[in-house]
Amino acid sequence: MPKTSSFALGTLAVAGAKVLFVLSSYGTLLLLPRVLADAAEFGRFATVLALIGIIDNVIVATTLQSVGREIAGQGSSAGSALRFGLVRHSLPVVGIALALALCAAWVTAWLRDASLTLPLQVATASVAGYGLYAVLLGVLNGTQRFGLQALVDGCFSLLRFAGLVLGAWLTGRAFGAFLGLGASLGAMTLVCGAVVTQLRWQAAASGRRERAPAPQGVAAPPDGTLTADPGVPGESGGAASGGDAPGAAAAHAPKAAVTALRPWLSFVLPLLAFHLGINALLQLDITLLKLFSGEALLAGGVSTGEASATSSRLAGHYRAAQSFAFVAYQLAVPLALTAFPVVSRLKREGAAALNTTLVGTLRAAWIGALLIAIPISANSHALLSFVYPEGYAVAATSLAVLAPGLALFAVFVIVSTALAALGHPARCALFALIGTLIMAFTLERALQTPASEVSTLTRTAVATSSGIVVSLGLALYTLHTQGAPLPYRTLFGGGIAAAVAWWAGDTLSGEGFLRLAGAGAASALTFVLATVLTGAISRQELAKVRRAVQGKVRGRTRA
Repeated sequence: MPKTSSFALGTLAVAGAKVLFVLSSYGTLLLLPRVLADAAEFGRFATVLALIGIIDNVIVATTLQSVGREIAGQGSSAGSALRFGLVRHSLPVVGIALALALCAAWVTAWLRDASLTLPLQVATASVAGYGLYAVLLGVLNGTQRFGLQALVDGCFSLLRFAGLVLGAWLTGRAFGAFLGLGASLGAMTLVCGAVVTQLRWQAAASGRRERAPAPQGVAAPPDGTLTADPGVPGESGGAASGGDAPGAAAAHAPKAAVTALRPWLSFVLPLLAFHLGINALLQLDITLLKLFSGEALLAGGVSTGEASATSSRLAGHYRAAQSFAFVAYQLAVPLALTAFPVVSRLKREGAAALNTTLVGTLRAAWIGALLIAIPISANSHALLSFVYPEGYAVAATSLAVLAPGLALFAVFVIVSTALAALGHPARCALFALIGTLIMAFTLERALQTPASEVSTLTRTAVATSSGIVVSLGLALYTLHTQGAPLPYRTLFGGGIAAAVAWWAGDTLSGEGFLRLAGAGAASALTFVLATVLTGAISRQELAKVRRAVQGKVRGRTRA
């Protein structure tokens, strides 16, 4: 089969594995509220998951890109890239996990809830597990073993789902769910390690077959040598290569390794800051809700146990709303992954189509995110009542606010990804930090005094959305300064269409699956029609989309 076909099939396989991961993640979040003891226990799980999730997401994203870059950019083999990843990524991550486990009691004391200590200590095992798993997955990705990567990733999605649900079901507690997560990560790390080891053996065997016999009197390289030392690019060592003698090469190796560390740090540190800022803005609100609501309850004279249970219940209900508000962001991730290499290539080539690509990406992100979020927002009460146990519908108003807010966050991630491709990852990290600080300040002020549960959850959603709006505004202004004209007609027309579609969905919304599905479909259709009427989408563009969809359908039918 041609390489292009293999690459396309591998890319589709990886995309399919990601879809499976998203579906299994939502399956987990829909089942856990029914499996765990009560909403407060689900809130403890959600609070710890948010804290650990920020670290895990940063680890996975940074490691995958760094190890992949080591293989593609430096020409490293699987063996040298594995050593690179284990030394520069896995070892520091394991250290972070140990430190977090030791400091868990301090973290939970800051959160005013000692019941979180055991779940947090157990969950730190997942940090170490992701540190190892991400390196192994990065090797598969960097060597373009996309089919194997998809298979491993898909298996992990299923194991993760089973581990979390079974652990929670057997114990009825949050720490049991994290025990299951740690077990699934351990199993997949062993499997992935065996796969990578097999690839190294195959590469070594292939190298031995292709290696010419060593001249008499000259020792052949030892078996298993795959490439030169990654710290000394371009050298094969020894006098045979025309370089220094072996002893001199060994003497210069430490200096070369230190030199190689600098460009790696210049690549990794901005990447770390970028992903950390993005994930903090996305997930820190639930931790702050737990903290500030608990402090307000304690200040109001409530006992420590009651404050812990109430704030955890608030976190659980808020996490239920987040689960559906995240949909727009989850579906926007593929567009962000596509935008980065395309924008990078156009910038490198100095292509005139760069601005057109940036504007087109922004328009697609804006319309697509709102198309997904508005039906969810308009039907928030019916959706939560249908999916979750009784009591979770109290978060309906917060979901109505949070769904459009996280749709804007999806746009922010895509714009930031494009700006990072243009060479501004640190600036985007700063925008996310500013938004996070605004969210934290607004939330702290809003939750200073105890309020009803609906009001507390709604204020949290408003504070989160406020920080996102500021971050998006800064990113859009920066994109404008880079020479990309902002599509004001699409931005304003899409906003008007969203308001009309929300009204239509809210008017038709009602209990029951059929009523819910009908109201959601009507809201989405109203949005599409309104975008055409306001000029956010032209009729010609809509016709192109229709023809493209029809062409794909006909192609599949013929096949």
